[in-house]
Amino acid sequence: MNYLLASLPPTWARELPRNLLHLESVLERFTYFEGVQSLVQSLAGFLQSVASRQRNRKINDRREDIEQALGFQLPVFAASIQASLEPGWTRDPECRLPLCEQLWLDPERAGLPIREHPESPEWTQQDLEFNAAYEFGDWPDQVAGRFANWVNAQLREAGLTAVGDAEYKHWAKQAIVDAAWPVSLQRRAPPGGQT
Repeated sequence: MNYLLASLPPTWARELPRNLLHLESVLERFTYFEGVQSLVQSLAGFLQSVASRQRNRKINDRREDIEQALGFQLPVFAASIQASLEPGWTRDPECRLPLCEQLWLDPERAGLPIREHPESPEWTQQDLEFNAAYEFGDWPDQVAGRFANWVNAQLREAGLTAVGDAEYKHWAKQAIVDAAWPVSLQRRAPPGGQT
């Protein structure tokens, strides 16, 4: 018996607002992305429950599963934004995202023609700076560092006060930030630690 399955492209959940302008960080929206809150709650609850118990292989494996699931949500989140917004959306003057997040969420902007406008020469300069930063390739580590700070903040809000630089470095390594080769996939915490 053969079953014919629809060969349609995936449909992304439209939980994200179409407008990401006026945000200081897109991680404000990541908090409310599919399953992220429950993963953070699971991680915080798990870490609180095992804080006093002796750690063993089973406990470490369970913790790693939750951490990896949270890190895997980053590329899904980025892909949903890239699929729903036109390349170049970060050119909008109202886009306040840090440059590393713009590079992460709007990578196709680097392939667009440079904007030139006689009344706005800063547009050309902004596009040149965007392309240079994309090529330099340190932005995935910066995004990983921002993710690490975000995870620490989420855990603090959940009542875990003993999170610091060691956890920051650990969360940065869990971050999966898609980037075109030759930017490496292994994330490192950027110098400076948590903020």
